[in-house]
Amino acid sequence: MKIEKVLQDFGLSEKESRVYLALLQVGPAPVQKIADKSSLARSTIYEILNALIKRGLVNTYLKKRVKYFSPEEPEKLV
Repeated sequence: MKIEKVLQDFGLSEKESRVYLALLQVGPAPVQKIADKSSLARSTIYEILNALIKRGLVNTYLKKRVKYFSPEEPEKLV
């Protein structure tokens, strides 16, 4: 079973699971790097990241005036 399907079974949309998996692969990253890894538009990434933040799956922090997004462990889904 594909991991995207498992994430969708936990209630994430297709795009949310793509962004979350991209974050897990690259680690803490700015939006552009997440957009490149997930092959989604940067404007779409912002919406999805906000949804993932509300779910408690992503955190943010500033580093040299750049906003970074960091994934929480997948155990948070359970």
